[in-house]
Amino acid sequence: TMPRVILDLKPNDDTTIYLSYAEGRLPGLFNPSLIGLNESQLDEIRAQTGGADVEVDEEVAENLEFGIKKTILDGRGFVSAAIYSTDLTNVHIPSVATYTVDGVPTLTGNVTSQGGDAELSGLEVEGTVLMNENLTLGFTYAINDSELGSNFRSGDAGDLLGDATLSVGNEFSRFPKNSGSLSLDYAKEIDAEKTRFARMDYIYTGKMYASNAMLAHTGSGAKINLRTGIETDKYRLEAFCTNCFNDNQPKGLQA
Repeated sequence: TMPRVILDLKPNDDTTIYLSYAEGRLPGLFNPSLIGLNESQLDEIRAQTGGADVEVDEEVAENLEFGIKKTILDGRGFVSAAIYSTDLTNVHIPSVATYTVDGVPTLTGNVTSQGGDAELSGLEVEGTVLMNENLTLGFTYAINDSELGSNFRSGDAGDLLGDATLSVGNEFSRFPKNSGSLSLDYAKEIDAEKTRFARMDYIYTGKMYASNAMLAHTGSGAKINLRTGIETDKYRLEAFCTNCFNDNQPKGLQA
């Protein structure tokens, strides 16, 4: 059961204010590599991962969001903004552990433990403005924060720092806290059949950590894309440049 409740208020024709509450669930799963192990072996795994359950219960998310959508500048622009807060409980945490068989350490393979908790929160803004009959400005900005809770045991922190609980208070990996974009879109008719167009995109991505241990990150980066050309109903001629100033930030990183 995943309930969702949305309340809308329209104080005027140009504005919508909303409040929403929703729950989501990540299905439960099994740890087949733990089947058949004795209690002593399970205790070894439990000490490393915080759990050694064959059956893993659902992960649950509870989300509360408040936002506004508004037409501005006599209809020439639109902006929306939203703040949200999400509580995650019984977070699924993948890891690898060892157990002893006749005195020999043996790898379990992938084991998913449960019972972690975390909080997500953020602000997201986007909009467009028609500057004149030929030029349109678009923009986005987001702050997406996260914090691993007191019950969170990270395999990354266990491997890299020697203690899986040292990730508590850290951020989730592979997602930037700050990001945004700015675009300019130009279009002008040359004659009844041809249109000249051009577009510039500036895309900013904040640093992203490689793991929940927060020992390595990508640094921040900004990419600029350019394109221009002519189009008709029958053809389109375009020249473009992607990452024109050689942004070297990796857009994905995982330990």
